[in-house]
Amino acid sequence: MPNTKNDGGKTTMYKLYKKFSPFILAGILILFSVNYILGGFFPKEVEDVNQEEEDIQYGPLLNLIKSDVVHSIEYTADSKEAIIYFKDVGGREPDLRAAKSLKIRLEDIPEYSYAVELAEEYGVKLIEAEKEEELEAKEEPPIGKVFNFLKSARWLHVLLAVSLIFCFSKIYDNRKKAKVTTVVSGGGANAYEEVSKPSVTFADVAGLDEEKEELYDVVNFLKNAENFTRLGATMPKGVLLEGKPGTGKTLLAKAVAGEAGVSFIAISGSEFINKYVGVGAANVRRLFREAREKAPAIIFIDEIDAFGSKRNSDDSGGDSEQNQTINQFLTELDGFKDQDDIFILAATNRAEILDPALTRPGRFDRTIHINLPDVRGRENILKVHSRNKPLMDNVDLLQVAKNTSGFSGADLENLMNEAAIIAAKKTREAISKEDIDQALKKLMCGIEKSSHIISEKEKKITANHEAGHTVVKLIRQREVRVKEVSIVPHGTMGGYTWNDAAEESGYKSKKEFLNELTVLMAGRAAERIVIGDISTGASQDIKVATEIAKNMISVYGMDEELGPISVEGANTGDKNLLGEDTLNSIGNKIVELVKQAEKEATNIITVNRNLLDELVLLLLEKETVTGEEVEELYKRYVSVANT
Repeated sequence: MPNTKNDGGKTTMYKLYKKFSPFILAGILILFSVNYILGGFFPKEVEDVNQEEEDIQYGPLLNLIKSDVVHSIEYTADSKEAIIYFKDVGGREPDLRAAKSLKIRLEDIPEYSYAVELAEEYGVKLIEAEKEEELEAKEEPPIGKVFNFLKSARWLHVLLAVSLIFCFSKIYDNRKKAKVTTVVSGGGANAYEEVSKPSVTFADVAGLDEEKEELYDVVNFLKNAENFTRLGATMPKGVLLEGKPGTGKTLLAKAVAGEAGVSFIAISGSEFINKYVGVGAANVRRLFREAREKAPAIIFIDEIDAFGSKRNSDDSGGDSEQNQTINQFLTELDGFKDQDDIFILAATNRAEILDPALTRPGRFDRTIHINLPDVRGRENILKVHSRNKPLMDNVDLLQVAKNTSGFSGADLENLMNEAAIIAAKKTREAISKEDIDQALKKLMCGIEKSSHIISEKEKKITANHEAGHTVVKLIRQREVRVKEVSIVPHGTMGGYTWNDAAEESGYKSKKEFLNELTVLMAGRAAERIVIGDISTGASQDIKVATEIAKNMISVYGMDEELGPISVEGANTGDKNLLGEDTLNSIGNKIVELVKQAEKEATNIITVNRNLLDELVLLLLEKETVTGEEVEELYKRYVSVANT
């Protein structure tokens, strides 16, 4: 694979120095310490530099003994010589290895026995030395020779001193640079995370078959660039992954690196932005320099819109920093156009706000839209996240996939993890269907607050509210099966109506939207009819209904009078073209749709009041009613109504 690093080997040598210099220094320190700690156990023989070579006669020997200056006499029985050691200054015990001494010939002492008696009288020690042959046989141990050499190796001490000076100077210099980096860049110098050849592959990514196929080109190019370059093809420098949070953008980027077997450098777009102008640009240069050293490599920038949004002409403060950062990034993108072993992947969920200079050909050549998985994709994702989780025979992952419409890959992973936790709490050996249903209810409705004490009045309001939703759904949305109705508080909700997901479709008709609006407003309508008042329980229903009505009018053009117009994301100029009357009319139509839905729900509940009352009584009695019980109640009511 081509690699255009032209550092002349300096970078490699510097890396080796950085890697091994601490070990070398540590080794020197250890040798130095051992030298001074253990050197005393294996001392080097001290030369008798104070020993005089002159001989002493018998008379002077006796005088020396009587003068009380002799410490000891060392002799050998079969030798003709003896050594006289003198006392140290001040009367201290002398070191015989360095004490002043004289030699005497024993053959010159006529009265040897008298000299011995006189020495004993004056406290002179008589030392009988070992025979010469025994001394010669007693050799110094090898380790002693080694430490004696180290002790005498003055070059080692000099080298240690130089190394310590160099080490402390480098530490001071690095601390000084780190201090500047911390103050200026807020610690962003090492913001990126390098993962050398991630273990994640395309086999770990499910539900994104078309997206993986698109990225196989990148993998093939990184593996076999010659097959493409021989025909004049060049690899796109960047691919933009656009999709909602949790759809698998980061996982897909890691899988590309894992399939290609290259280094993976990940960084968040927010790490480039700093309050100090120029820091972001410096971080960009540092990132690309590191990528060149690690090449072949993939750079992954998560949330690129944090610094890559559209530039403006304001050069003050943060805008100037953002402009410099994106300018430097564009320069670096163009700078390695001839280097075929670096590739950039970026992720965002707001591609519409990116600067056009980023997405033009030659930079981010491709944009891959990652949508929420369909039912088959969700089933495959569930299989991936169930690999290490034992499942009971009653678990049908296809049915779970059907019940999780709108779930992202991250949501499904969380679902299976919650199910495993619930099963573990129940000390099961495997995950059951009931565990998955309980986990799904927890994620969709919140944690059950069974210990929460509510008044009878609140129970009655909640029962009528949820029964209103259920009755209108049974009449208007027969294709959507009710799974469970409850007045037990969950999360922030006082109760809930839980439905099985409807069959997925890429399109939604105006009639379907109107039915959905009617069901949403049915809880408020039931409260008004039965209780004679309305409560705050319908706040979330009103919010969702308003959003649906707004999209019907201003996005999908579903109003006959206004016609097919769209004002979603329109700027001030576009809205001025529409005119104030048109904008007011749009607002009025949205309000009219919501009011009409509530009116329709009121009519349905009034006609089916008996069904509503029976369901309310059942909820007050049992608090939670299953979908089967709701369906049985509906069929019995219909049969009675038709008689």
